[in-house]
Amino acid sequence: MLKHVFFCYRWRAEYGWVKSRLNFLCGASCYSSNINMDKIIDENKYEYIKNLRSQELRILSENCCVKKVDDVIIWSEICRHSIEKYNSFKYFDALLLLSSFDKMNIVDKSLYKTFSDVFIKQISYLKPEHFILLINLYCRVNIFPRVLFTEIFHGIIKYCNKLYPDEYVNLLTCFANLKIANKDLIKTLCKSIIKNINLFDYIHLTNIVGALRSLEITDDIFYYVIDQKQLKELKFLTVQEIFDFIKKIKLLQYSWKLYEQDLMKEFLFKVYNFKNEKDVDQLDDPFVCLNFLVSKGLLQGNNNTNIKKKNNNKKNNNKKNNNNKKNNNNNNDNNNDNNNNDNNNNNDNNNNNDNNNNNNNSSSDFIDDINCGGANFLVALSKWCANQVYHYPSRSTKRPTSYQLIKLYELMKEFNIHNSDFIEKAIYRFVITRGGLENNRDKMFKPTSYQKGRKYIFTKDPQIDHINYEKNKEHSYSHHYNLKDHTTDYEQQNMHYQTYDYNDEHNMNQQKTLSEKHKRIKLSMEKKTQNKKETHSNSRYCNFKLRQRPKRIKNSPAPIKV
Repeated sequence: MLKHVFFCYRWRAEYGWVKSRLNFLCGASCYSSNINMDKIIDENKYEYIKNLRSQELRILSENCCVKKVDDVIIWSEICRHSIEKYNSFKYFDALLLLSSFDKMNIVDKSLYKTFSDVFIKQISYLKPEHFILLINLYCRVNIFPRVLFTEIFHGIIKYCNKLYPDEYVNLLTCFANLKIANKDLIKTLCKSIIKNINLFDYIHLTNIVGALRSLEITDDIFYYVIDQKQLKELKFLTVQEIFDFIKKIKLLQYSWKLYEQDLMKEFLFKVYNFKNEKDVDQLDDPFVCLNFLVSKGLLQGNNNTNIKKKNNNKKNNNKKNNNNKKNNNNNNDNNNDNNNNDNNNNNDNNNNNDNNNNNNNSSSDFIDDINCGGANFLVALSKWCANQVYHYPSRSTKRPTSYQLIKLYELMKEFNIHNSDFIEKAIYRFVITRGGLENNRDKMFKPTSYQKGRKYIFTKDPQIDHINYEKNKEHSYSHHYNLKDHTTDYEQQNMHYQTYDYNDEHNMNQQKTLSEKHKRIKLSMEKKTQNKKETHSNSRYCNFKLRQRPKRIKNSPAPIKV
C-alpha cells in the first residue's frame, strides 16, 4: 500500500522531503550560530567572528557587555569586522553596538566615524529618542561629525511640532547636560512648546524652565507664557496631585526653585484648611502625608507658642534696627564734613537692612500662619479616623491601623490640641471591634443589578389601595346618578361589581396564603425579569429551587359565570 502511494504521488513525497530538509538546514544554521557565539565567548575561538552577519555582531557585543567580557581581542575583532560590514548595518543595530561599546568604556574613533555614514543615510528613520542617544554617544567620545550633527538638528526641527511633552523635556535636559546652546534650534523648540502649551503639566514646566535657565537663555515672552500656564495648572490641581508632584520634583535633574516654592505653598494652604473627614478623604493615604509634614517640621498645634515667638522676633528685630540707627547718627554727627560719601553708603546700607528685616518679618509671619493650621489638619484627620474605623478591614477600604492611631494621639498631645474626642472614639471603636474584624459585613453595600439566585424582598404597592378606592368611588357616583332612569343597567352593574369584588378578595387571600418560597419563585418568573439577558449556569452550586417552575394549584376556585 505504501509503495502504491509513493509511485502514484511521487512528486508530493519528494516535495515534502525537500521542504523538511530545508527547514532542518535553517534550524541547524541558527543553532550553529548560537553555538559559535558561546564558543567565541567561552572558548576564545575568534575565527568564527568573521562569519557573523551584522545583526549577529550586534548580538555578540550585547552578550559580551552583559557578561562583562574584558578580552580586548574579542572587542577588536568585533570592531574590525563591523567596520568592514558597515553598509549592511541597520540604524538600530548600529546604535545598540555603539551603546555596548560605551557601556564597556571602549573607544574606537574609526568605528564612530564610519558608523556616522550609516546614520546619515538612514536619518529619516530615526526618532527623537534615537537623536538623544546619538548626541550622548558622540559627545562622550568628543567626536563631532559636522554633517551628522546638522542632520540631527534638522531632524529635530522637522519633528518639532509632533513631539510629546516627555520628548521635549528629554531634549532640553540633553542640551543642558552637554551645554549645547544652539539659539536657532532652541527658539524653534520654544515656539513649538508655546503652540502645544496645553499638553504640559506642572512637572514638565518646571523641568523645561530649569533646563533653559541653566543654558542662560533669555526670552521674556516665552517665560511669561510658561508662568501663566504654571499658575493655571496650580489652581486646578487637587491635593493628591500636588503631593505627588512634590515627591516627583525632587527627582528631577533640572527644576526651577520658584515653581517648587509655589507648589509647596499651595499644598500647605490646602492641607491646613481641612475641616472634616471629607477633605481628608481626598488624599490617597492621609498618614503618608502626615509623615511628610512631620519630617519637614511643618506641624505645630499650639497657637500661643507661635504668637509668643512672633512677638519676640519682632522685638529683637526692632532693637537691632534702633541700635543701627543710633550708631549711624553718631557717626554722621562726628564726620559731617569729611565723610559725605561714607554717609551715603551707610544710609543705603541702613535702607537695605530695613528692607531685609521687613522681608524676614513677613516671611516669619507667613510661616507662623501656616504652622498654626497644623492643628486643623490633625483634628480633621482624627475625624476621618473616627469615621473610617467602622469599615470592615479589606484591601479596598481606607482605614487606619493601630500604630497610626497611637501615633496621631501622641502628636495631638505633643502639640497641645485639646479636641481629642474623635481620636479617643476611634481608638475605643478599634479596640472593641478587634481591629474591625467584628464589624457586620452584611451591612455593607451590595450591587442592585438583577441576578438569578439572589434574595429579593417582595412588597406591596403602597398606592394600590388609594387607586382602587377612587375607582370604586367613581363607579358608585355614576350608578347613583342614573338610578331612576336605568334600573336594568343597575342590576347588571351590581352583578359585575359583586364579581369584581369577589375576584379581588380571592386574589388578596391567595397572596396571603403564598409562602415565601412561592413569592420568590413568582418574582423570578415575572415578565420584567424575563426581558433581561438570561445567564445559565450548569454548576452544582446553583440554587435549583429558584430556577424550577412554580407548582400548579390543583384546587383553584372555578370561575363564576353570570
